[in-house]
Amino acid sequence: SGGGSSSSSSSSWASAREGLARRIDEVGTRQVDDVRSELRQLRGTCRSVQPIGKWTVRFTVCMLFVDVVFDLQCINTFIKNEDLYFAAVLTVVFVYSTAKEVATGRLQNLVQEMRKSSEAGMFTDALLETLDQERGFEGIVSLLVCSYGLPYAVKTPAQAVAGIFSVLSSCYGVGMYLYQKIDLDGGEDLPEEHEKNEEELSSSALLGVM
Repeated sequence: SGGGSSSSSSSSWASAREGLARRIDEVGTRQVDDVRSELRQLRGTCRSVQPIGKWTVRFTVCMLFVDVVFDLQCINTFIKNEDLYFAAVLTVVFVYSTAKEVATGRLQNLVQEMRKSSEAGMFTDALLETLDQERGFEGIVSLLVCSYGLPYAVKTPAQAVAGIFSVLSSCYGVGMYLYQKIDLDGGEDLPEEHEKNEEELSSSALLGVM
């Protein structure tokens, strides 16, 4: 009787282990299939992505300097028409942004970072930080201030033309910043989401075995 009970217990334990192994294999197979599906989708999405060239890097940096020139022109327009509050806001933002670039060394190494970006076919981290600083901080403030203040400060046709180009330049910079953060960097949270789904799938499989 004792031998029969031991044999029955051993067979039940072996059956349970086989069932658990099958469930683990099923979960692993589904995860592999999911990964393969995601890779196929990613391959199709990134098929048209091409490395950037040196002229793209030069144009991007050139647009930063163009935006800075138009910002200085807007400050000059506000000062001439005694809109000192708007001029002070733009001046503080400009000085802060420039001082930060100098303090971090990114401004001094700008040419070197441009060369590295051209050779690598993609923007370096330092150059991306410079773009984010100029477009995401200074560009947004400049766009808000100039869009509101210039219609009241412009007195001459030259000021009007410079103001229009300043707003357009700020719109371009802010738009590229949002495109970078939302469309291109929007997948940064995907690994965390995938890890969460993987944990939930494993937990449900183990609960099913139990």
